Amino acid sequence: MKKIALLFLSLASLTASAQRTTECLNFGWEFRLNNEGEWRRVDVPHDFQIEQPWVAPAADEKADNSDAAANIKSRLSSRGFKEMGKGYYRYHLTPAKELEGQRVLLDFEGIMYTADVLLNGERVGGTDYGYVGFEIDLTDKLKYGQDNLIEVVADTRDPKSSRWYTGGGIFRNVNLVTTAKDEYFGRHPLYITTRDNKFVSFSAEFTNRNKAKETRMAFKVYDPQGQLVYEGTATKGRNPQTRTQEMKTSEFEISNPQLWDLDTPRLYKVVAQLIREDSSVADEVSERFGIRTIEIGPDYGLKLNGKKVLLKGYANHHTLGALGAAAYPRAIEKQIGRA
Repeated sequence: MKKIALLFLSLASLTASAQRTTECLNFGWEFRLNNEGEWRRVDVPHDFQIEQPWVAPAADEKADNSDAAANIKSRLSSRGFKEMGKGYYRYHLTPAKELEGQRVLLDFEGIMYTADVLLNGERVGGTDYGYVGFEIDLTDKLKYGQDNLIEVVADTRDPKSSRWYTGGGIFRNVNLVTTAKDEYFGRHPLYITTRDNKFVSFSAEFTNRNKAKETRMAFKVYDPQGQLVYEGTATKGRNPQTRTQEMKTSEFEISNPQLWDLDTPRLYKVVAQLIREDSSVADEVSERFGIRTIEIGPDYGLKLNGKKVLLKGYANHHTLGALGAAAYPRAIEKQIGRA
C-alpha cells in the first residue's frame, strides 16, 4: 500500500515576510536493496550495508602489502565484511498548496557514497561524495497540493573509493526547507570570528534577487543565559554581476564576555535577519559560537585563553561500530565520552 507523507504548514507561517521554515523528512521512507524484492518501511538515518549478511574474505581479498604507503590494502578496506551495492529509496510528499510562491529546497545532510535524486521520475540532483551534504531547489518542479514521488539511488561504488568502511544509504537527516524567493541566506551562511576574547565579527552569504541598491542585515547577539548583549546592522551594495554575495559586519565588542573553555563551554548566539526596503523580514538564521583565543607555537604547544592545555584526541571515523554509518546523535555523544 502506498504510504503518503503530508506536509502541512499553517497560513500563519506563510506571511508576506515568508521567513524560513524547516520540516523533517526522516520518517516514512521505503527501501529495497539493488532494486529487487519488496519495498519495506524505513526511517532515516539508515545504513543499508550494515544490515547485510557477513561475507567472509575471498581469496582475492587478501591484503596487498607490496606498497607500504597504500591506504587501501584490499577490497575489504571499504566493505568491512559486508557486501556493497545500491540502495533504492522512495518517499511520497504532498506539499501544501500555500507553498507556491516560496523557494522550496530538499536538503540532504549526507548520502553514502554517491547518489542520484529524482523527483517524479526526473533526475534533479545528487552527490559524488557522501561526506558532504547538499540541497536541491525543487521550487519549479513540485506539484503543489498533489502527490510527488522522491526517489534516491545510493551507490557504494568502487571498493577502492575508500580505505575504511563507509556504509551506504541516506545516513544523515533529510529536511524540506522553505524561504522567500527574492532574498535569502545560503545553506551555511554565517562565519563568526572572535579576537582578544572580547571582539566579534562575522560574515554572511546571501542572495538578493530584488532591484534594491543595497541589502540590509540586522543582527542580535545573545549571551549563554539568553540575554541580549548586542545588536547592530550591516549593508552590502548591489552587484550587477552576481546576485549571491558575502556581507561582513564591523567588529564589535562584547562587554564582560563569558569565555568558552574546556570546563565551561559557554556559547553565545547570533540571530541574523535580511530586511527588505519595506522593513519586512525576508529570511532569518542563527548560529552559536564561543568567545575564546587559541594559540599554537613550537615553544608552548597549544594555549586556550592564554593557558597551556594538552591536546588529546584519536582518529574517529564517522561510523558507529555495530550500528553502522547511520548518524544517531545519542550514539555519537556516547562515542566521544558523554555517557
